[in-house]
Amino acid sequence: MNINTIIKNEIYPFDLMVSFNETDKKFKSKLKSFDIDLDDACLSLDSSKFERGRAVLTQSNQLILRLNFYPKTPEQLGMLAHEIFHIVEFLLEHINIKLSKKTDEVYAYMIGFYTKKIFEILKKDETTT
Repeated sequence: MNINTIIKNEIYPFDLMVSFNETDKKFKSKLKSFDIDLDDACLSLDSSKFERGRAVLTQSNQLILRLNFYPKTPEQLGMLAHEIFHIVEFLLEHINIKLSKKTDEVYAYMIGFYTKKIFEILKKDETTT
């Protein structure tokens, strides 16, 4: 199973592209269809044994979360949570909301928002395959 979809952010003007278990070739083709041009090294995951996921905020303000697997196991879901944190960090720091005691709830709500949306996508995908 693989997934490539866009999550609309209902609060901030930054949508998130989520890619699970896609080859580099297929993923780059999808990026081109959205006119997103990235350095090959930026999102390449096919040949890596150690890098299994990546989160990126592009120069054109596109958020991308990519895993070279379809998350199912506790370890894989932990890696997904790790990348979701980075997505939220990139988004909020980009709009000058730095993580602190005064802003930690904003981070927590955004992590919850993306986690819920991604789990809904995973659940829907599993029921249709």
